[in-house]
Amino acid sequence: MIELQCPYCKEDHEIPEDCEYGGEFTAPCGNVVEVEYDEQYDEEANDVWPLYFLHKKRMTHPWEDPNLMPLYHVLLETRDLMVSYEIATNDYDYAEVAMAHLRERLRDPHVHIHYGGGDRIGYHPIGEGKPVVLEWKVTTGTLSEKSTNDENAPPRP
Repeated sequence: MIELQCPYCKEDHEIPEDCEYGGEFTAPCGNVVEVEYDEQYDEEANDVWPLYFLHKKRMTHPWEDPNLMPLYHVLLETRDLMVSYEIATNDYDYAEVAMAHLRERLRDPHVHIHYGGGDRIGYHPIGEGKPVVLEWKVTTGTLSEKSTNDENAPPRP
């Protein structure tokens, strides 16, 4: 039995047998942790010592684990398009992620996007002058199922 300190709750948790040489598991505290396995060679004893480390689960995209993050529900409306989608972020005020998702949906990715704080993100379409405003509400939970009219939404994991 191998026990290591959890990087989240700082309690000792037992590593499951199938993760002893690396992998990830859900700890008793409810957090997903990664097990890193390495070996150190002891020249004097002519032996190999196992080394174990627990890390917070690395995520390559902020929306990979929506159960642990706030959700932004974004509604984009223009004259000829309406897109509604949800993204998960690691912070309630993490507007840059919502702005990046908006930039992916614009036909011209170089238009200026501005964030005024609170619950609004907008951009000025070139030649139209009037800003289009995005609104979102911040909640917690899981991403809803992708609807059929949401073809511009990012791919779901």
